[in-house]
Amino acid sequence: VSEEGARAAVLSNYVQFMTTPGTHSDTYAESFHRSFFADWQEQQPTSPSKILEFAVQRYRQKMNMSFPDSQLDAIGCLPMAIPFVLQSATANKEEAVTAAVE
Repeated sequence: VSEEGARAAVLSNYVQFMTTPGTHSDTYAESFHRSFFADWQEQQPTSPSKILEFAVQRYRQKMNMSFPDSQLDAIGCLPMAIPFVLQSATANKEEAVTAAVE
């Protein structure tokens, strides 16, 4: 799976899990997740490629504001990084760093 394909698949699974009734019983969501889905509500992309495109555009928009969105680097977004850390676990240092900054 390509890096882009992996990111798209993870985000697609995340959206499906968080928006499918009965998939989890947690009544609390970190502000990172609430903010993501508040923005997602406008377009509601569902295909992996469209969700990835939405997430990339959202990130660029939020980080280019005069006051960047503090929720993008909050502890609540840490679980989103785990699949990408695992994907690079067997990569050499250069490959891992390249994947991390994409």
